[in-house]
Amino acid sequence: ATSAVFARIAIPEMLKIGYDKRFAAGVVAAGGTLASLIPPSAILVIYAIIVEQDVGKLLLAGFVPGMVSACIYALLIVAMALALPRFGPAVRGFGWGERLRALPKALPILFVVWTIVFFVYNPFGGDAWGTPTEGGAIGAFVVFLMALAHGMRWPQFKDALLETAKLSAMIFTIIWGVLIYVRLD
Repeated sequence: ATSAVFARIAIPEMLKIGYDKRFAAGVVAAGGTLASLIPPSAILVIYAIIVEQDVGKLLLAGFVPGMVSACIYALLIVAMALALPRFGPAVRGFGWGERLRALPKALPILFVVWTIVFFVYNPFGGDAWGTPTEGGAIGAFVVFLMALAHGMRWPQFKDALLETAKLSAMIFTIIWGVLIYVRLD
């Protein structure tokens, strides 16, 4: 799902700039794997359900390997782009001032991740302030409010609901299949 979203957004932009199709697709595919490690990870939640383990602990356990993987991917992509210029042109023209001005646009995403992790794991010690389900629900509500604030209307909301229903049906079908298979073993 993550790769599909990135494919719709990132690949056309990379092709417009002049990147090689295979390189753009590879970068998106590799980046899509990070969603399985970095919270909020639906895959880890599904895995926790299947193996009957604590969801919060699995989400926290995936954070450090996800960040290490992201750094390794970034270094590898930069090294490949520098070593093999045929993959695409260097992106230039963004000074530090423009980068810093663009940073606040990423803060809502970080806020949502922080909200979910904050409820699953109390950063001040002690018991968690909420369950992973409550953290996810609050995160989803925050995203919904942000979407409304940025102009989402009924057609976009309907499309989002349909995509969510399709994805949920696929995920639950996988879970049911695995649970049935495990019981037959």
